[in-house]
Amino acid sequence: MNDSKFAIHSEDGVRFFGETVASVSHEIKNCLAIMNESAGLLQDLVMLNQKGKPLDPARIDRIAQQISGQIKRADTIVKNLNSFAHSSDVPEKNIDLSETLSLTLALAKRSAANRGVSIHLTLPQKKIMITTNPFFFMQVIRQCLDFSMATVNPEKVVEVILQLKEDNIEIVFKKLEDLENQNQKMFIMEKLEIMLEKLGAHLDINDERSEMCLVFDSSHQK
Repeated sequence: MNDSKFAIHSEDGVRFFGETVASVSHEIKNCLAIMNESAGLLQDLVMLNQKGKPLDPARIDRIAQQISGQIKRADTIVKNLNSFAHSSDVPEKNIDLSETLSLTLALAKRSAANRGVSIHLTLPQKKIMITTNPFFFMQVIRQCLDFSMATVNPEKVVEVILQLKEDNIEIVFKKLEDLENQNQKMFIMEKLEIMLEKLGAHLDINDERSEMCLVFDSSHQK
């Protein structure tokens, strides 16, 4: 790997990590904002009660449930962030593809929502385990998702399908458009060249089927 490619590769990794943490922190702040608003409503009810207005148990219960829901949501977000942070602990690890793919897409949920895009994920019933670099895997998935969201059809739905074939494992991004644009293809191929090499994977972009397929050789499977 020459110095310029290594520099770009390193910068992309740092940028991916930073963008993910920033996006997740915004989600946590949203949870805190809703809980703060709910706490304010409870304080208002207490003040009204002190002035002689009876408390409404049903309304208090609704507010309490809202706070509880946001606590659960924030807990899930923090757990996802923790799992993401630990993806860089080791250069290679045996991972559950369904779990790691689901985590990566969950971390991209806010970015997709900001673009008005929905992500539909289809997972196999059978668990698929592979030995790979978790951080690079997640980075490649996010790059593929960003490319898909930029070329998505008017329905604004990206279908992501994980499937086990006879000779390989595929992660397919469907319902894409404008894939005839060679500049777009070259950009994503060059951008992911180093990581795909490290992962032992390749990209197959099919214009006729309006899809992009990330392919892993079945030798990675454990």
